[in-house]
Amino acid sequence: RKAAKDNPDGYPQFFESRIAYILTTGGNWASGNIGDFKLTIDKGSPKNLVSFCGDNVRKVGPTTFEMTAKDFYPEHDIDILLLEQADDTSGGDNGNGG
Repeated sequence: RKAAKDNPDGYPQFFESRIAYILTTGGNWASGNIGDFKLTIDKGSPKNLVSFCGDNVRKVGPTTFEMTAKDFYPEHDIDILLLEQADDTSGGDNGNGG
């Protein structure tokens, strides 16, 4: 809400990043399954948003999400959407221009 309030158009501004992770080649593995599958996604900042489809996804930290599975057979690849707030200066110059 604060991000929306601070922008003249009333909407928060985000930078979009998309990550495509290929899993379907796992069908070419010796067993065809991934025995112990673990995917960890870190969105970087608590202010950022992340979106992806997966089963049994849990939040394991302030910015990290984890998906695990036994004998996982990938039926499709994973597409991850990361939205970073445009005004997030936590890793930059703190808005001081330097």
